[in-house]
Amino acid sequence: MFNLIASSFGGDIPVNLIIEFIFPLGIVFLFYVVRGICLWGIFKKAGKMPWIGLIPILNFIILLDITEKPKGWIIGLFFPLLNYVLYFYIYIELAKKFDKNAWFGVGMVLLPFIFLPVLAFGDAQFQGQKEIFYDDDVLDRG
Repeated sequence: MFNLIASSFGGDIPVNLIIEFIFPLGIVFLFYVVRGICLWGIFKKAGKMPWIGLIPILNFIILLDITEKPKGWIIGLFFPLLNYVLYFYIYIELAKKFDKNAWFGVGMVLLPFIFLPVLAFGDAQFQGQKEIFYDDDVLDRG
């Protein structure tokens, strides 16, 4: 496809392609990586398998499990506007599970680059029931 585009512009890939496609794609990828790393820390604090934070739909199922909401809510992700309502509600409930207020949950949705790392790597402790699926000592022994 790039060859077709490049040949139509005399062999050079236009700057517009980089500005309008590749740069925004890089921003989305950066957002995904930062969110995944933060969910890794949150899931570890909650006693879940941390690597699940990197898998898109599965991480929402684990968020539902942490906040003790029905797994059927995953269907709401596929409906426009309802998915935003669900994210606000789930993140508010997640904030409460870490002994934070509802505004912190709103901040996790609106400013995730600030609030998710604070929850994941700050001093917040999980207040729910932990289910330990892994043992840190096994990883530390080498």
